[in-house]
Amino acid sequence: MKQLTVTAEEFLKRGSDRLPQEPEMVKLRLTGARNALAAIANSRLLLRVSVLDLSFQSLGPSDVVALAASRYVCNLASLDLKRNFIKTEGAAALAASKYLRNLTSIDLACNDIKAKGAAEIGWCNVLSVLSMFDPAACR
Repeated sequence: MKQLTVTAEEFLKRGSDRLPQEPEMVKLRLTGARNALAAIANSRLLLRVSVLDLSFQSLGPSDVVALAASRYVCNLASLDLKRNFIKTEGAAALAASKYLRNLTSIDLACNDIKAKGAAEIGWCNVLSVLSMFDPAACR
């Protein structure tokens, strides 16, 4: 699996040069994504990514709503959103997304998603969630 760490700005400007053209498992770690996630979500380059790491980006619910609504996330198998601020609203958008049906894992630790909110969303029939409620992970 090819692994890349790039800034959001670099992804948007030169991502086509950095990501493989052929189908290949690509793990992409984006930094500086907070004010760029709507533009990233509209990038066809996401079709080349199978694992997306957006952890520790201070993303809010509206950022994740934009990502969940993107038709270009349909090839993601894994999504790491730990230590953001997506709250129940963002988690609900992820669960309702028709484009994220290929996800096999998602990390939502430390996102202020309460157990009651997660139960209302109904994660159990969407995908497996890793460490969503692990208080030790948030320390």
